[in-house]
Amino acid sequence: MVAVAIVLFIVICIVVLYKISVSPVTEGFVSTSYTLPRTIWSYWHDPVIPPKVASMLEERAVLPWEHIVLNKTTVHDYIDPSIFPKGYDELSHQHQADWIRLYILKVYGGCWMDASILVNSGVELESLYQRSLEAESEFTGFYLQGHTLGGVPETYIENWFIMAPKGSRIIELWYKEYTMAVEMGFKAYKKRVFSKIDVSNIYGRDDDNTYLTQHAALQYVLRLLPEPANIIIVDASDTMFKPHVDCKWDTECTLKYIKETPREQQPAFIKLRSNERNLL
Repeated sequence: MVAVAIVLFIVICIVVLYKISVSPVTEGFVSTSYTLPRTIWSYWHDPVIPPKVASMLEERAVLPWEHIVLNKTTVHDYIDPSIFPKGYDELSHQHQADWIRLYILKVYGGCWMDASILVNSGVELESLYQRSLEAESEFTGFYLQGHTLGGVPETYIENWFIMAPKGSRIIELWYKEYTMAVEMGFKAYKKRVFSKIDVSNIYGRDDDNTYLTQHAALQYVLRLLPEPANIIIVDASDTMFKPHVDCKWDTECTLKYIKETPREQQPAFIKLRSNERNLL
């Protein structure tokens, strides 16, 4: 009987020691899998970029980041043509760029900036980068307080600035959801989203309005997650859209501010709308 007990004790010790040897050490361990490249991605469909847009893109090039501007031809250097979803060719250039940004960030990581973002200073970009590293954020971007549901920031998140690590879970889920939307058609996808969540603040009252489908796809992902996502979002009303908000979204007033206010006194970033970009 004693011999059996001794053998049993030895077996238990062996099993415990084996489990310890194969288990990862987590106490005091800092993950090295979080990779956030210092790469700014942008897209302009036509290889010939309008001078005003080209000027804004050139100004970004002075930042200590790699800056890659894709177009309808060079995008294939990063995305195999066989990967584009069914229905992609029928999309507008804007919605094609929506799909491209998610695939690029999913695979490569970095920071997506629409070509219409004016960068006055790299200080805020660096701050967001450092905050993302420290928090190991799955997504860093901007929300617009005036368009939220019940004042909840996460209910209206923009897509013109996205900072995310390579292999981000949120970007992966968002990519899959938006790809589904492209393949099933935006109107059909809109019905799918409304069957689960309220996105009336995104689509408005027009039944045919599907322009912000990618915004809705992100809401579908975030609101149906079993636990809150690890994200960092900043109110664009105080940053990217501050001149617009101060001017009550008046284009003439906004452009006057941008042209006459010294750049060092302007927000670090300003998101231009298409009419403002063309008139600047």
